[in-house]
Formats: sequence, structure tokens, C-alpha cells
Amino acid sequence: MDWVRIAVNISADDEDDVTLALREAAPGGGAEILDRRAALLVPEAGKLRPGRILVRYYVTPDECEAAWLVAQSLVGAVVSPPEPVSDEWKENWKKFFKPSRVSARFVVRPPWEAHAEPAATDIEVVIEPGMAFGTGTHETTRLCLAQVDAHVRAGHTVLDVGCGSGVLSVAAALLGAGPIMAVDVEEDSRVATVENAERNGVAHAITASLTLLEDIEGTFDVVLANILATVLVELSAQVATRVSPGGTLILSGILESDADTVVGAYEERGMQLLERTQERDWVALRFKAPSA
Repeated sequence: MDWVRIAVNISADDEDDVTLALREAAPGGGAEILDRRAALLVPEAGKLRPGRILVRYYVTPDECEAAWLVAQSLVGAVVSPPEPVSDEWKENWKKFFKPSRVSARFVVRPPWEAHAEPAATDIEVVIEPGMAFGTGTHETTRLCLAQVDAHVRAGHTVLDVGCGSGVLSVAAALLGAGPIMAVDVEEDSRVATVENAERNGVAHAITASLTLLEDIEGTFDVVLANILATVLVELSAQVATRVSPGGTLILSGILESDADTVVGAYEERGMQLLERTQERDWVALRFKAPSA
């Protein structure tokens, strides 16, 4: 089947409205939601300004005109002309996804690639992202996985905010953590997390859902959030209150230019910054919650 791709550069705050509008106009299509973390796979994503995302919507030629008209009507959107693509777009990204050592022990790999030279201490995290974000190989996820490797212990309860493909939840579960609650706003992410938990034999430890932060009860020994800095700041009160007294908060998905703003937002909530790690332009932050 032939497909047409329409790329929409839009504010991250408008993601849900944009995807809903495109799906209503062209219900047979499929959406990719990309931010700057996807730069390794999609060079255009690396040009996005902070707070912007790239929605790439794939439609059949019959639905292209309707989707194109809707995309052009979106306030604040920068829309690229429709571009014909082959049906291979669904599979082409796989050639970029190879086994990758992301921390001292974690090696992330896709189901179709074997890890050639495993060490005795390696923990393999097998991830098929499907339509969700997160192969585990981008700087933001590597930074977060390194923190998980170093600070998550067996028996820790974990909340994974914006779980994407579930890679962080799966990694924590492989260390013996649980129960783990993985939440996202996208059904594709919930499905991918469930499937990857099953793929790694840790489905018993992970519950994936679309539960909103304000509806989550209780606190967790470790809270993980690898999402955009603007969203981290917006959700700082809700995220901070989900960390148990003396517990650990690990934040990633943060550009270096936004790091101080994120730190300030969480310090205002009583969190103590313990560690800041960086890879290229990306930063991860580890906080400790105040003791009871």
C-alpha cells in the first residue's frame, strides 16, 4: 500500500488535540509523536525547539486531502507538504535499533537482534517499542537507565510516569523491583509496556495504565519520569507528592538549557538534588524526598 506522510511541528501542549483532529479527519492513518530525543532516528526532530514536537501522520492517498486541510488549520502549527512514502515506513526504523550497552549492567536490544558478547553480569532488556516512543538507546533513556541500575533495588515500589515503551519499568523489574505502576497518556504506550513486560518475563511486577497522576494513590520508593522538561515542571507538585519520604526521584528528558528550571521547580517542592548527570545536551537529575 502507498502512504502519504504529513509532518506537523506543534507545541507539545497541543499533542492530544492535534492527534485527535488528524485521526478524526483520517481515521485510517497512524501517528508518530517525536520530540528532540528522536534525533538519532529522525534528523528533523533534532531541529525542534524546546517545547515543540513533530507529529508525523501517515495516511492513504484517499484521506490525504482531509488530513492536510485539518493540519493547515491548526493554530501555531508548522506543516510540511504531504510526502509520498512506501509501506516500508513501518519497518525501516528497525535497521537503526541494535543491541546497545546503556549502563554497567543493562544491555537493551530488540527481539530480532542477539547480544553478541554478553558478560556474566549483563541484564538484557528486550524492547519492541511498536507505536510507542522508546527503544532505550537515546541519551535521555540511557541516563535514566544508568540511574535505575545504580539506585533501584529488589523490593522497591516504582512509579514510571510517561512510560512509553516500558523500558524503564522493565529494567526496574529485572532488578527485582515491584510492584511497578507504569502510566502514560497514550494507549499505544500502555500496550507496548504490557507486551514488553511479558516479553521480558516481568508482567507479574508491572501494571500499565492510562491512570492520571492525580488519581494515583499512595507513594513509591522510586519515581521515574523521562518526559519533556516543560511537562516535568508543570507536573512537579503531582510528581513530588508521589515519592515516599526519603525516596528517590529520577528525572530525564531534560535539555541542558532547561535543567536549572526543572531543579528549581522540584526544590520548591522540598526535593533535594543529589546528582546531575549529562550526555551531550541532555541531563538527568536524581533527587531525594524529605524524610517524614
